[in-house]
Amino acid sequence: MSSLELIRRLSDKERRAYFDVAKQCIVGKQTPGHWAEMVFVLLKKKHGDQRKIRKMREIALMDQTLKLMLKCVKKLSFDRCVGKTGEENHGWVPGHGALNAALMMDAILGQARELQHSIFILFLDLKQFFPAIKRESRKAAEYFIGLPEEVILLATEVFAKMKARFDTAHGLSEDFDILTGDLMGCVLSPSHARCLLTAISVAIAAVSSGVRVWGCERTARHVAQTMMADDWAGLNTTEESLQAQWSVWMDYAMATGSPIGVDGLEKTVVTAATYREGKWVDVTVKLRVCRGEGGLSDLPEFIPQMPFQEAYQGETVTRRTRATTKQREFSSRYTGFAGSSA
Repeated sequence: MSSLELIRRLSDKERRAYFDVAKQCIVGKQTPGHWAEMVFVLLKKKHGDQRKIRKMREIALMDQTLKLMLKCVKKLSFDRCVGKTGEENHGWVPGHGALNAALMMDAILGQARELQHSIFILFLDLKQFFPAIKRESRKAAEYFIGLPEEVILLATEVFAKMKARFDTAHGLSEDFDILTGDLMGCVLSPSHARCLLTAISVAIAAVSSGVRVWGCERTARHVAQTMMADDWAGLNTTEESLQAQWSVWMDYAMATGSPIGVDGLEKTVVTAATYREGKWVDVTVKLRVCRGEGGLSDLPEFIPQMPFQEAYQGETVTRRTRATTKQREFSSRYTGFAGSSA
């Protein structure tokens, strides 16, 4: 029987007493010793060579009473900030999912087909996003959206002294410190990630023009991006706007050491097209990086470019008959969002 099940068996008075003690542990910054012990287990992914350990996913098994306390913190703070953490991101929001991001992309691509305006799209994936998160950047993003300082310091205090072990076929490994990253398996990790991604998406919206949505002439609405968790797509009508979005991601990657994923057409991909002489013509886009005083330089062609006709075949999601199945196919094939969950 887990400690969480034991707490559920307590009476209301006894449960209240437990929460009072747990709260004092947090406020007084004197947490129980077993809260600082954590075990990593490896789970197999659906893709990649699972014979390689680095291709597997490490999940953190934390103390049940600690998880219960963090759930309370999440309900009272992070969940109330969902409205402040970027409407472009449909990840980790109840009632939202991959389909919302796919429908947004379908609407923008359908508009480009109908109005015959140029379209420049950047699909971007961060490599091992959760393990690569830097706590300094995350903390700054949480201050940015107005999260209470006590909540921010709580997460720092809980994980600052935590020791981890790996569960192996030969038993538990020796313990080691957790110096960076957010733990996959911690109830607060999705909320931390959402705060960080909000800061990036705000910066992207500030420097790029995006796509003006048809029918919004009086109060013009521009859509520059859509996101499902850490899977991101930038939507633009000019290459300059796309390059500006890429520049923000490069600044984040180089400042934090969080690498951008590149793996054929599975990770970061560019697609662009313009309507010329009655047909769609692919536009070659070379992403650029800053060379300091030397200005900008074209990247080597390791970021693949997808032909526009493959990225969008003209049949909109909303016209398909079997909605659920077909929309999932659209998400999986054209956006890469279907592999994520809300």
